Amino acid sequence: MRNTIFTETAAQEMLARRPSSFFPRHAGRITGGFLAVYAGAATAGNVPEGCFARAYSDDHLARVPEQSVVQMLALVEPDPTERMDAQVFLKVLFREGGLGAENVTPGLWYGQTVFCRQEGGPTPPGWARTGDLTCFAECDGGAVQIADFDGQTLALRTGGLFVDEAGGECEGNAFLAPEGQESVIFRLHSVDLNFCLSQ
Repeated sequence: MRNTIFTETAAQEMLARRPSSFFPRHAGRITGGFLAVYAGAATAGNVPEGCFARAYSDDHLARVPEQSVVQMLALVEPDPTERMDAQVFLKVLFREGGLGAENVTPGLWYGQTVFCRQEGGPTPPGWARTGDLTCFAECDGGAVQIADFDGQTLALRTGGLFVDEAGGECEGNAFLAPEGQESVIFRLHSVDLNFCLSQ
């Protein structure tokens, strides 16, 4: 069970340790109105909007040895093209060991952009739960579902997702794996939008 709270202190520590930026290459896609009015997590229909993050403690990782993810950020926003319901910019930091990563360098940030549709998108993978918003990566890179959102906590489910180093597009074979299961859920907590944009 992933239930460690992402505290403001943890957010500041993550910010202080951040490597080269990843999200700014996407930041221009965010509408000015969204930036101007954003104060916390919000929803547009059934789609959450905002910045969500999680830094897993050493204690948590000791209790869940199969987990390889150390930190995760997700910037969720409406798709400015209006062809999709939303887009999610994910950023993931892995540790050595565990079953949740393949072909990654521990301590290096990886990212992926997924595009979400409530209806009419590609056929969801077998692990996907009916009714959840499914978000697909380009280049057959896998998928993520928004499994739950309670206004503060965003639950992301995946059965596997290819991720790239910053600046990469459909390159490499780094993989966020489901920890030896059919799928895995990561629970991220709402943080200030500027936190995602500064990464």
